[in-house]
Amino acid sequence: MKEDYDGAEPSGNSVAIMTLLKLGKITDRKDFTEAAEKSLRLFSNRLQQTPQAVPYMLQALDFSLEEPRRAVIACEAPSPPASRLLHAIHSVYQPNKVVLGNTGGVEPFAKTLPAKGGPVVYLCTGVSCQPPTNDAEKLRAMLK
Repeated sequence: MKEDYDGAEPSGNSVAIMTLLKLGKITDRKDFTEAAEKSLRLFSNRLQQTPQAVPYMLQALDFSLEEPRRAVIACEAPSPPASRLLHAIHSVYQPNKVVLGNTGGVEPFAKTLPAKGGPVVYLCTGVSCQPPTNDAEKLRAMLK
């Protein structure tokens, strides 16, 4: 039996689908994305007939429909300025954004973005990025 009801806690299937979709976008692994899309197709009747019963799965469906925005923090090492930029990123509600670092991660694209004399943030969609910024207020405005 495949449980799908998202009550006070999201169902395991909803969480797994969202996790696979995000991992697929972060790592550029098609097998993760394909597994998530297969599960969404499995639950498509439920999503169409009683969407109010599966809100987290609906969020996963929404995530799958377009390329997420990526906020890539490029820095040499953790620092208070980098923490301020991370706080600015998380202060703007965008459920479909992915936040990455350029060191130690598994996302190949993020590793190519250099820090420019201190921590900076690149806002990217796909492999196209806006010019980097180290200004938290400007970053908030760019995210809106």
